[in-house]
Amino acid sequence: MLKELVQKCYSDPKNPKWLASFVDEFTFKKSLKNNEKNSGKTDPERAYWGLTLGECFTLLNNNFERVRNIFTNDEEHSFSNQQNFKTAGIFIGEIRAKVSAHATGSKVKKSDMELLRIYMNKVLSCLQAELSVASVEEASEAPDQLIEEE
Repeated sequence: MLKELVQKCYSDPKNPKWLASFVDEFTFKKSLKNNEKNSGKTDPERAYWGLTLGECFTLLNNNFERVRNIFTNDEEHSFSNQQNFKTAGIFIGEIRAKVSAHATGSKVKKSDMELLRIYMNKVLSCLQAELSVASVEEASEAPDQLIEEE
């Protein structure tokens, strides 16, 4: 869902390479390649589909003014400030890396998994209205999907 938000808040119909304005050249080329690998075609307008979750969080944080009202607002589920949103993104990335590396002996604490779900539910709740998600309950498996995504 973060990729959809990136597209909605940052794309420019007049500039097919709009993503290049928000990420470094390496990330743009890598996202183009990832998207081509997944879709079978090179399409700069859809390069955002090749971003990783961490790259999405980085893009959002580096250009936060466009999404400030989505993630930091008066709603109970929103983040208090940009730093808390950034912390959530970093934590989500760290836990996902540990889960991905479980074969190497990395273990994730039960309390970290609970905190991951809390952070993911906060992010999902913020995205709910913006992306017209029917309900957070429908996306309840989303934290698991985000762990496995990429």
